[in-house]
Amino acid sequence: MNRFYLLFGTTVALVASAWTVSGLAQDAGPRPPIGLFGAAPPPAPPGGAMLPPLPPPFPPPGPMAGVEFDDIDDFGPPPPPPPPPGMPGHGPRPGRQPADMCLDRMAAKAALVAYTKARLNLTSEQLGAWQEVETVLGGARQDERAACAKPLPNPEQVDALQRNEGLRTRLASQLDRLNKLDGPMHKLVALLSPEQRQVLDRLPPLPF
Repeated sequence: MNRFYLLFGTTVALVASAWTVSGLAQDAGPRPPIGLFGAAPPPAPPGGAMLPPLPPPFPPPGPMAGVEFDDIDDFGPPPPPPPPPGMPGHGPRPGRQPADMCLDRMAAKAALVAYTKARLNLTSEQLGAWQEVETVLGGARQDERAACAKPLPNPEQVDALQRNEGLRTRLASQLDRLNKLDGPMHKLVALLSPEQRQVLDRLPPLPF
């Protein structure tokens, strides 16, 4: 009985060893190539004819909205977003006439004169000299108002000589007003206190 079990165990061991050696030999042999996702490609049909290659799993990207990716740089960077709308009353309004803009400049000059008078805080003795200054400035405003009412010439019909003549006329008018303002300004400054003169020196010059 013991010899039977011994022979049986030896036989089982030999069969197991042969099975293991056979499996190792199969693993060491050549393996078929593996496809993209682990699947082996289909075998070639008899006769040696090759099947057409399989398409890629993901097609290449096509044109985007009619523009190739390589052509995007040719168009440059995207334009910046439009600025936000401004507050009402800011910036030039469409359809304004030159006469209106001229009157706006006159109003700004008048506001500067009134601001200068308020900042100086003039005394009753100084108001007489200031009135002489305002008289000269008021005459300048009347001349400017009359100029604003005149229609502007067509720039295409004005030659170089006419432009020079217009500039000479304006400069001569400004020089005449400046000469008229010189005497009243000296009289006013002589009556101002040191503190008032410091305020006047910091303010913009009076428009003439």
